Amino acid sequence: MEPEFQRMMIRVIVAGLVIIGGGTTALYVAFRSFEKKGSSRAFLWLMGLTFGIIVVCALLWRLSYGPE
Repeated sequence: MEPEFQRMMIRVIVAGLVIIGGGTTALYVAFRSFEKKGSSRAFLWLMGLTFGIIVVCALLWRLSYGPE
C-alpha cells in the first residue's frame, strides 16, 4: 500500500471512531432518560447495535482490499 493511502485510511478510521463514540454517547443518554429504573435493556440494545455496526465496518474494510 502507498503511504498516502495508509494515512488517509487512518484518518478515516479515527474520524469514524469519533463519530461512533459520539453517537453511542448520545443514544445512551437518550435511551437512559426513557428507561425504567433498574432496567439495562436499552444499554444492551445500544451495545449490540454498536457492535453490529463495528463488525459491518470491519467486514467492508477487509473486503475493500479484495484478492491481490
